[in-house]
Amino acid sequence: MAAALIRARGIAPSRRPGRIRTQDVHARARFGRLPRTDVPIYFLEYHRYFDRPHLYGPPPHSYPDNLERFAFLSRGALELVKAVGWIPDVIHAHDWKAALVPVYVDTVEWGQPLHGSDARSHRIQAGADFFVMPSRFEPCGLSQLCAMRYGTLPIVRATGGLVDTVTTNEEAIGDGTGFVFHDLRPDSLADTIGWAVATWYQRPSHIERMRRRAMARDHSWNRSASEYMALYLDAYARRRGHAFAAAPFVTGFTSQLTRLESPESALPAPHPRWSSTLSHRARI
Repeated sequence: MAAALIRARGIAPSRRPGRIRTQDVHARARFGRLPRTDVPIYFLEYHRYFDRPHLYGPPPHSYPDNLERFAFLSRGALELVKAVGWIPDVIHAHDWKAALVPVYVDTVEWGQPLHGSDARSHRIQAGADFFVMPSRFEPCGLSQLCAMRYGTLPIVRATGGLVDTVTTNEEAIGDGTGFVFHDLRPDSLADTIGWAVATWYQRPSHIERMRRRAMARDHSWNRSASEYMALYLDAYARRRGHAFAAAPFVTGFTSQLTRLESPESALPAPHPRWSSTLSHRARI
């Protein structure tokens, strides 16, 4: 296994756990390959942070400097790929331990080769047939809305904003805008992905109807604001015993809101799909 030294800029051990001191730190990078393959593997070696008996801390506790450890891992990973001259096309930031990676990419690496482009991520999403979002919890969620705008059917767990915005497929008629499962188990996710793929192969007309329905959904602030307005006016009428008097103002406000944010501008415009059978998606 080969090794080299890299410098993780801006991250250094702190004497106070939970705080991150800004200073350059030199760490060792080790290189190897996945057994019996040509797939390269890169390791960051920094004993102060990672030469420990437990990954996160002795169960059920956590190491007090975990914020520093994984901030170093996130920054160091980006410095490593630059040091070896390899710019990834896709970066998988798994869980909170790697949560700073996209933050660094959008700040420290802004305008650099690592930064990539927002347009590319939208093209990837627009070019897919399904979008998997099996969240444990999701207060709102924007990714599934973008996916439906592109006609990419979401596969989601029934929680929070996902279950509020995605209606599951009715297998007999091809209704719905995606595929929803309830149990937080790997087999439930696998079964639902299998259901979606089977529908794609066996009932393509259902997939077509679901895509059209998903792209036609209005999730803009125009609709939400109108619903809030109706709720407030109803509450006022119940409280006062008569309708709100300034109806012209309400109408004018709604008209201005419609001009400022139409449903078409609420989410990024879809990218054309290179499929003759789905050519309508390029025009929506």
